[in-house]
Amino acid sequence: VTTLNPGASVNLKLGFKPAGGWQGGVLRNCAAYDYQASGKPLFGSQQNDRGCASIPICRRGDRDPQCQPPVEKKVDLILKKRARIPVCTPDGICYFVIDIINNGTSTYNGPLTV
Repeated sequence: VTTLNPGASVNLKLGFKPAGGWQGGVLRNCAAYDYQASGKPLFGSQQNDRGCASIPICRRGDRDPQCQPPVEKKVDLILKKRARIPVCTPDGICYFVIDIINNGTSTYNGPLTV
């Protein structure tokens, strides 16, 4: 239940991600107050109970300088192997170091099997 005093407002934040392969250049979304779902009879002016907004879709590679799509959060593990010493020991033992670096933008959490 929400109470709104005269002049008060509430902001609802919605997020949309177009389906893969969607080719449109603009996303348009509309919202309307649902009297039936609210269980209330019509009240006030119904002329302003609906609103729409459009926002351009920004894709990587767009030439628009204001197009700056968010950085995709992903894990990118880099594995590097190097000799710990330049030569193996006389008895044939070779030492290596394995570096695993998360070069991504999101935290890796899980087993590492090499």
